[in-house]
Amino acid sequence: HSISVDPYTITNTFNSFERNVRSLPYDLVIIDTPPAFGFEMFCGLSACDLMISPILYFKWVVQGFIELKLKYEAQREQFGKPAPFITVPSGIRLTELKKIEELELPNLADNFIPNYAKIRELENSSKGLRLQSEEAVFFDLLANELLMKFAPELLDLESLVETQ
Repeated sequence: HSISVDPYTITNTFNSFERNVRSLPYDLVIIDTPPAFGFEMFCGLSACDLMISPILYFKWVVQGFIELKLKYEAQREQFGKPAPFITVPSGIRLTELKKIEELELPNLADNFIPNYAKIRELENSSKGLRLQSEEAVFFDLLANELLMKFAPELLDLESLVETQ
């Protein structure tokens, strides 16, 4: 069996999703999608102002990243809404970080998320990091970098200076 989908209906769905996201009473909305080219990802891509893509150091992940970036750019062009794309090395060791940097991927974040057992354990348990933990510092640095680059108006610069 095959399913025929009207492109007009899909475009309306994406536009409706974007309108609904933008109508939310928040300054910042994070849409976390599955790492597959499916409906959820394309809805997220249609509504985003910034795409953050985690990347591990495995051959297939790097190839998938390049494919994702091309699809992202094509979809953003289709909707006439260019948006920044940033790559975050995640779940990696320092030696892998060096290898990722050597690949010269576009828009690589200055900060990264290390391959810590505690972070992997929490990912699997759906529990959060303690705010003052060693592991949380990496997420704070990354969040501050992203806010400084893409939404500095959302940063409380006084509290940022106090925590560093």
